[in-house]
Amino acid sequence: MNNKTLTITVTGAAGQIAYALLPRLAELLIDVETKIILKLLDVEAAQSRLESVAMELSDCAFSWLEQIVVTTDL
Repeated sequence: MNNKTLTITVTGAAGQIAYALLPRLAELLIDVETKIILKLLDVEAAQSRLESVAMELSDCAFSWLEQIVVTTDL
């Protein structure tokens, strides 16, 4: 059993490209037991959209999603 966790920071996470990319991260994983901590980063003006993206990802209940961090601070 593998307990590997990756941390991935996505900049511009409130944008359309990130919105399309985020649900497909699991397709990039070689090891299905690897968990991902997502750090969603964007400008302060996009804070509410970042939180919406995080809620949608949480609602999907992906098995690979360990934690979501929403931030506007580098």
